Amino acid sequence: MKKAIQTLILSFLTISAMAQADKVSITNNQDGMKLIVNGKDFFINGMNWDYAPIGTNYSYSLWKQPDDIIRAALDAEMPLLKSMGVNVVRQYTGVPARWIRYIYEKYGIYTMLNHSFGRYGLTLGGAWVGNTEYADPRTRDLLLSEVKAMTEEYKNTPGLLLFLLGNENNYGLFWEGAETEDIPIQDRKSTTRATAMYKLFNEAAVAMKGIDKSHPVAMCNGDLLFLDIIAKECKDVDIFGTNMYRGVSFGDAFQRVKNEFNKPIMFTEFGADAFNAIANEEDQQSQAFYMVGNWKEIYENAAGLGKANNSIGGFTFQFSDGWWKFGQTSNLSIHDNNASWSNGGYQSDFAEGENNMNEEWFGICAKGPTNERGLYQLYPRAAYYALKEAHLLNPLNKGTTLSSVESHFSNMSRRCGDPGAWRQSSSRRRADQKAAHERAAGRLLYLQHRRRAHCNAQRSRSRQNGLPRSTGIRPHGILLCRCRSQTHGKFPGQRVVQYPRQCGHQSDQRDILRKPGQAPDRAIAQPGYQSNPNHLIGRCGTI
Repeated sequence: MKKAIQTLILSFLTISAMAQADKVSITNNQDGMKLIVNGKDFFINGMNWDYAPIGTNYSYSLWKQPDDIIRAALDAEMPLLKSMGVNVVRQYTGVPARWIRYIYEKYGIYTMLNHSFGRYGLTLGGAWVGNTEYADPRTRDLLLSEVKAMTEEYKNTPGLLLFLLGNENNYGLFWEGAETEDIPIQDRKSTTRATAMYKLFNEAAVAMKGIDKSHPVAMCNGDLLFLDIIAKECKDVDIFGTNMYRGVSFGDAFQRVKNEFNKPIMFTEFGADAFNAIANEEDQQSQAFYMVGNWKEIYENAAGLGKANNSIGGFTFQFSDGWWKFGQTSNLSIHDNNASWSNGGYQSDFAEGENNMNEEWFGICAKGPTNERGLYQLYPRAAYYALKEAHLLNPLNKGTTLSSVESHFSNMSRRCGDPGAWRQSSSRRRADQKAAHERAAGRLLYLQHRRRAHCNAQRSRSRQNGLPRSTGIRPHGILLCRCRSQTHGKFPGQRVVQYPRQCGHQSDQRDILRKPGQAPDRAIAQPGYQSNPNHLIGRCGTI
């Protein structure tokens, strides 16, 4: 009996030890700034991850679904993330602690837990306030109580890496309109509001670290805007996180943060969309090009490599397409290709005076139709395989130098002549080929679903705008859309995705999954082919 009790106690202690929260800290020495997890160097190969089936938007929550659905979704996507070398996902509050633990214990992937900190408004005195005023005492009390409760709830959760406050909240300071340029910056309303906001960020960090000393607190800023105020007001924030979209290079970001703030830099969002606004078609090569360039700089500026030595990693934006992003509440089942904003850093499809950033196409995976259980499949784009290869490098490993980082990325570029290089470059990754073949049939269903949704939307818009009704043709059982193309005029406010070329070309009846030069009647579903028959998934390229 005594032996049985001792065994039971030992088992309990073993389980308790396994369930303990990780000890995470920041070091800053002669080599630079590093993240340390349980006494070991840790570099963040992160991903912005969520789960939103086609037809849903920001109001959907995976965590409100039955446990079997949650588990099925995680078991479908986490292996893909693990396979590409992702070791942390960014998630917003609302995810139960037990699922953070599940992701970590089953797949070894940590979570950075993000509180939006009033970014999208809040309820004060029973009324909704869309634009948060951080100087309001009611705002202060509400936000501090929320982040303290969050810290208390999650502090002992295995798999929690760190806390993140906000999501480019500084951009929200301009919601009330542009300011007069000749007003001195210290007198600008946005500058005054920024000071109040960053003071509250720091106050929150102090309160959270008083509850949990094992997990750092980071903030999420929009680029480097107000960095001078941040340096003055946020001395107790551990990590400077930034959403930064500058194209293939982050420019002076690493050095400026080091010189002006002396904190580690972590890229909470960055990346590129997979749609070319000029060619009006999906562009996987361009997306991969920008993302690989970004990660190269993130690695080069890690501790001990001789550059800024303050990079601790980043979170690619994002894992799968968000079909709701453009309209937010409308056209949720349409993969809109409207460009929302303009960014000259992405020269592959930039034209002066035209928008080129396609919000619904930032996924490194395309999203398939939703089944009867509310689940869907993902179809990795070229960027997935490119980043999978990039993440084989750990810049903190002993012996890593700037030269070896350069060599790693140069070797990736040299393999561009092999269309399947990023997917099949070593025997360790041959399992990807099998998985791709298994997804081939599903790929056909996905493309057919996307075309149907597109054609139905165009027909609906035709009727609403009094235009002739579009028609469809079905060569080889695949629905193709004969919509009005750019050359024949387009619907108001809508840029049309062309499948397989311009939909007005009735003679173009190729099966879009065939190999170039292959007769239509011999066309088959080939892993590695996507909506453009001359464009291979997995092919790298230089813009």
